[in-house]
Amino acid sequence: MYSWKKSNGLYKNNKLIFLYVLFLISILNVSYASEEQPTYILYEDGSIKSDHCLERPTVDSSVELELDIDPILKVLTTMDGKVGSLFEHVRNLDTGVFGVVPYPQELIDWAKKNSIEDIANYEWDKLPEDIKMIALKEVSKGRGGNNFFRSRKIPNMKVKNKLLLHFNKDTMFAGKVMKKGDTEVDVTEIVSKNPVEYRGPTDVEDVLGVELHFREAQPSGVVHEDAWKFLDGLNVCRNHQHIHIVAPIPYDEFKDKKDNQAFLMADYFRRTNLFSELLSIASGDSISDSVSEGATYFASLTPAIVKGVADYFLHYARGEEIPEIGDDFKMGWVGMRGKDKYDGDIDLWGMEYRDISASPETDNMREVLNAIQWGMNKNDFGISSSDFDKWKAAFENGIIKKGNDVEISQKLSDIWYNQDVDTLLSESHAEIKDKLNNSFGILGKRKLKLLKKVIKSHTEVKMLLHNWDNDPIFFSSQFKFMNKEQVLKEIKDAQKKALEKIFKNKEEVIDIMKDFSIDSNLMFIMAKSLGLKMHPGAASLYKTLNHRDYDTKMMKEFLNSFELLTDRDKTGLLAHTVLVGDEKMALKIIKTIEKYNKDSKFIFSSSGNTSSSSTQKERTLTIAEMAKEKKMKELLKLL
Repeated sequence: MYSWKKSNGLYKNNKLIFLYVLFLISILNVSYASEEQPTYILYEDGSIKSDHCLERPTVDSSVELELDIDPILKVLTTMDGKVGSLFEHVRNLDTGVFGVVPYPQELIDWAKKNSIEDIANYEWDKLPEDIKMIALKEVSKGRGGNNFFRSRKIPNMKVKNKLLLHFNKDTMFAGKVMKKGDTEVDVTEIVSKNPVEYRGPTDVEDVLGVELHFREAQPSGVVHEDAWKFLDGLNVCRNHQHIHIVAPIPYDEFKDKKDNQAFLMADYFRRTNLFSELLSIASGDSISDSVSEGATYFASLTPAIVKGVADYFLHYARGEEIPEIGDDFKMGWVGMRGKDKYDGDIDLWGMEYRDISASPETDNMREVLNAIQWGMNKNDFGISSSDFDKWKAAFENGIIKKGNDVEISQKLSDIWYNQDVDTLLSESHAEIKDKLNNSFGILGKRKLKLLKKVIKSHTEVKMLLHNWDNDPIFFSSQFKFMNKEQVLKEIKDAQKKALEKIFKNKEEVIDIMKDFSIDSNLMFIMAKSLGLKMHPGAASLYKTLNHRDYDTKMMKEFLNSFELLTDRDKTGLLAHTVLVGDEKMALKIIKTIEKYNKDSKFIFSSSGNTSSSSTQKERTLTIAEMAKEKKMKELLKLL
C-alpha cells in the first residue's frame, strides 16, 4: 500500500545514521536464534477475492516495494510481451465490464513512422520509453482517485520472468549464492507472478510510481533483506518497504483461553505499533498523519482500530461468525489483516509492518521482523492469560478507574495513548497534572492552545500526557527483572522533563521526543515484550551515542564493565569516540577490546549514495589491526 514518510533528524546526517545503525545492532538481538524457526506463507497474488488479496501456497513472506516508475520501467512488460495485450481485457471500474482500450494516437503515429504494420504483435521491450509511458497512461485513465481503492492493479502488466542482477560480491539471494558480477536470475516465483500496482491514487493518471510485490519462501526478516538486494542488483534506489508477517489463527488457544486470547493478540498488535512508533521517534521522525488530497496514507494507530482488532478476535473466542475486515485496520505504523486477506488452506492473520524506510539503520530490521513473526507463530505475546486476569482485576478493584463495566476491547482501546487531548488531560497521572498546573498553568487557555497546536503536528507528544501506569505490559509476570515502581517513575520523570522543554520552546519537538523515547525506557520495554533481547546498558549506550550528549565519564564507566558488553556494543562505542574526535578515549577502547577479544571485527563503510550498494565501499578491520594502526584520522575518513 502506498505511503509517504518525511525524512528529517538522523536521516539527514550520514554520520548520525551510522550511529543509529550501531544503536540498533547494539540493542536488538533475537531470543530464538538457536531454535528452529517456523515460517509461514504469504503469497501476493491479486486474483482471489480482490485485486489486493494474498494467496498462501506453502511457506512464504511478502514485501511491498514502492518505487518511482522511471528506473523500474525497464523490468516491466505485458503479460505476453506484446504491445496489444496491454489494451485488451481491461476492466471498466464503473461497470465491471471487460473491454478493449483504443491505442493512443501517439503510438499509432510512431508505428507508422517506423513502418510497423502489426502493432498488436510488436514486442513491448522494443518500444521507446516515452511511447511506453503514453501507452500506460492511456490504460490508466479514470483509475485514479477513489477508483484506485477499487482496483490498484496496472492492467495487464507484470515484471519480466528473468532479470539481469548485479552483485558486488558473492551474495546469498533467494536461498542461493549469487556470484559477484552480473547474473541472470529467474524471478518468476519471486516477483513476476505477483501483480504490479499503482503506488497510490495520486500516481495513477501519470503513472508516477508503482508497487511491486516481492515474495519468497522465507521468514519475513530474510525476505525484507532480499528485497533490498533485489533493488540493489537492479541499481534501483531503495524506497519504502511494507512487509506482511503472518501466522495461523490459533483456534485451539481460542477454545482454551477464550476472551483472554483475543486480548493477548490485540495487545500484541498494539505494542508492536508502539514499538515501531518509538523506534521511528528515536530516529528523528514525527508520528504525524500523512495526508494528500484528502486521503490519509500513514497515521498513528487510533483507539478505534485497537478496539476493532480486539473485537475481531473476540468473534473467534466466542465461536461467532468471522467478518471480512479487508483493509479496515491497516492504518498505523503497523496494520492488521484478517483471514479474508490471506487466502489458503490454513486460516491466517497478519500484521503489516509499514515503517521500513530506505535508510541504512533498517539494515537490522531482519531481527525485529523475525522476532515479531516468532511471537505470532509461537503464540508468545509477552503477557500471559493470567497476567491479563491481573490487568482485568485492576479495573474491577478500581485501580484503573476507567471503563470498569465495558467490554475488554473498549478497555484496551481506552489505555492507548492516542486519545483526544482533553481526555488525556483529565486522566493524566496526578504527578503530570501537578506539573502542568503548577509549572505551566496548563488550564490557562494560552498554554492549552499551545499544547494542542504542537500535538496537531506531532501526535507523539500525547505520550507525555498519557498515564502509562495502566498499560497491560506492567502487569506481566515476564518482567520480574523490572522494578515496576522505578520504571513507572522514570517514565513520569521523562514526561515532566519533556513537557518542560516543550513549553520553554527552545528545542525542536522532534529532538525532545527523541530523548523521551530513550529516557522513558518505553522503547526498550516494548522491544523486550516483543521477544527482542536487550543489553542491560543499551539505553545508556544510546544516550552516549547521541552526538550532543557525548560524555567521557560515561564512556569510562562502560570500560569498567567491558566484559559485559557484546562485540557490537564495543565497536559501537569505538565508532562514536572516533566520530566525535576523542582520539584518547578511542585508543583506550581499542586497547580494552584487544585485551578481551583481538578478533572482534568492525566494518567501516562509506557511500556517496546510501540507497545503492553498488556505490558502497567497505573496509573490515579487526580490533588488533586497529590497535596496531592507531590512525584515528584515517578511521574518521571512513566514517
